[in-house]
Amino acid sequence: MVFPSAHRMAIVTTCLTYVLLLAGGLVHSTGASLACPDWPLCYGMFFPPMVGNIRFEHGHRLIAAAVGLFTAITAFLIWKKERASLRPLAILAVLMVLIQIVLGGLTVIFLLPDLVSTAHLAVGTAFFSLLLILSIRSGPEEDNRTIEIGASARTAILCAAALTYLQIVLGGLVRHTESGLACLSVPDCGGEWMPPVASRGGLHMIHRFGAVIVLAAVGWAYLTCRPYRQIQKWTRSALALVSAQLVLGAFSVLTQLSLWSVMSHLGAAVALLACLVFLSVTTCARSDDQRMAVPVRT
Repeated sequence: MVFPSAHRMAIVTTCLTYVLLLAGGLVHSTGASLACPDWPLCYGMFFPPMVGNIRFEHGHRLIAAAVGLFTAITAFLIWKKERASLRPLAILAVLMVLIQIVLGGLTVIFLLPDLVSTAHLAVGTAFFSLLLILSIRSGPEEDNRTIEIGASARTAILCAAALTYLQIVLGGLVRHTESGLACLSVPDCGGEWMPPVASRGGLHMIHRFGAVIVLAAVGWAYLTCRPYRQIQKWTRSALALVSAQLVLGAFSVLTQLSLWSVMSHLGAAVALLACLVFLSVTTCARSDDQRMAVPVRT
């Protein structure tokens, strides 16, 4: 049974969540994280004057509220239509929204603690991935098909997706600990390749090494998936995005964390994760070398 309304709602919510992640990056990059010193209101108002940094901080909250509402509607539509296999994912999406609300409040109440702020990004990114999975799985059955690929190719895709997620979270930690400019030279760090791990320079360089590891993982996925024409455009896109990420990461340092470079870096990172999650959901492993597509059982 097909439920296009739930499918469309999931897609809209996923796209809005992507915007929300960018808006969160914009809030930090513009120094607007505490533009509203109280929570959940802003200077005691639901709709304060959208001036100065308030427009970034409160705008982020308004987008988050819309995402929460759309997620609840998506979950309701999935539950009402008795898409049994998707119900656990829909419930999990609602729970993750509630967790995000709590984490968002804690970041303001406790004045942006590094770990809480990073956890906020980690949950938000996982939530985006979950919504993308719901968007795919709730689609028409004739379009919701998996491509059978070799076990090594499947492993490569999953590893690349997991490493990309961890790299995004690590990038959030670099950002929230103000380590983005701890190393002003590229590719080393002021003549060092590995400053003390516990230092900001050490954290910054770990993030750089992580970028190289992600590049290798995506490259491995690209090479192992080349025999499968059905997914070649996605693996090429992933390789292009991860290559762009390296360039944007370098520009972020060389331009002293200019707004355009930081936002492009974040946007490309989330797009890369989306590409790899899509590949993870639309492929499955098999033991032989035959290439074919089989329907997904839901």
